[in-house]
Amino acid sequence: MSDSGQLYCYRLVIDRRGLALLARDHGHPARSEDIGYQIHALLAACFGKLAPALFTLDPEGRGRGQTTPVLAYGTTPWESLLEHARATAQVQAYNAIIWGESACKPMPDSWRSGASYHYSVRVCPVRRRKRENGSSREVDAFLASPALDPSDSRPVLLRRQAVYEAWLREQVEGRNVDTSTKTEWQGGAHIETCSLVSFRLARFLRHDASRSLVPVPDPRRAERQGASGRPDATLSGVLTVTDGSRFARLLARGVGRHRAFGFGMLLLKRG
Repeated sequence: MSDSGQLYCYRLVIDRRGLALLARDHGHPARSEDIGYQIHALLAACFGKLAPALFTLDPEGRGRGQTTPVLAYGTTPWESLLEHARATAQVQAYNAIIWGESACKPMPDSWRSGASYHYSVRVCPVRRRKRENGSSREVDAFLASPALDPSDSRPVLLRRQAVYEAWLREQVEGRNVDTSTKTEWQGGAHIETCSLVSFRLARFLRHDASRSLVPVPDPRRAERQGASGRPDATLSGVLTVTDGSRFARLLARGVGRHRAFGFGMLLLKRG
């Protein structure tokens, strides 16, 4: 959050051809399915240190022609963001955003305890599992769940939904420790209902130690481990705010892993 505590929601309309050209110039595979990495690279090239921390494809905006609308949360006022982009953005990145169709709104200054909202969130529900050599790796929360019962006769999708709902409740309701910063946080909301809207296993692109783009998970290791990708799921339902200040921090922080690449942005509608 910014010093003022103000959170903004931006709607950036992106030209697909401009995004593809930028991705090519950054060495991104032309046919990669990871548009989240492409948009992450665009925001970094356009806004630098002011790049929004969270983003997701606008679920209600198909765009017109060759455009893709993106929603994002950040703490920089719109005019300051534009000024920074004009001064420092890479030309290709600046021209990939259709500024005349993009906009911004301030999010509420405070959140009332007891207020209910419809939510939607795209998440990567994973857990870390230790290897025999002491290192750890990310695995699908569904595969890592101790609650999986071989005798459970429910369809796999319903069992997966139950595991992901429990995972989301931990993220939103429970006390968690951010492994990257070693800080503890609590979400400030209660999940009333949760449905699994969509699910797929996907491969992401990330930089390795040498700054080369590599697929995650590694196809060779994934084949040996019987996993074809990381979970990419959209969950929706109703939540109730239990602590306004903690909930504000949850919105700004996001939910789960891979938040800088199109996951974890909670979208809200009045319940």
